[in-house]
Amino acid sequence: MMVRPSLVLLLLLASAAPVLAHGWYTGLRDGIGRSCCDDRDCRPVGLCILPDRKEGLLIAGACRPIPWDKVLGVASPDGGAHACWQPLGRRPYIRCVILPGEV
Repeated sequence: MMVRPSLVLLLLLASAAPVLAHGWYTGLRDGIGRSCCDDRDCRPVGLCILPDRKEGLLIAGACRPIPWDKVLGVASPDGGAHACWQPLGRRPYIRCVILPGEV
């Protein structure tokens, strides 16, 4: 059985250890200028593949669609995906998303 490189990458990202210092979250702002991140609600998240084969975020134990309107125009300094979210019933309220890669 051949494993695709993208699947291996996703598994590595999902198992990455959390970054110890998250001071870089402070001061991040959403598209209309509101603060959307701080050390209490922002954390590393895994990347996953949804049933429709689109990329998603692993948040609260489930693969969820990336809310593209919440993605900030900055790349994470550690090369991983991060999300600022709060539990809200059965679905989390996602305030903003920081994706790996160059912006």
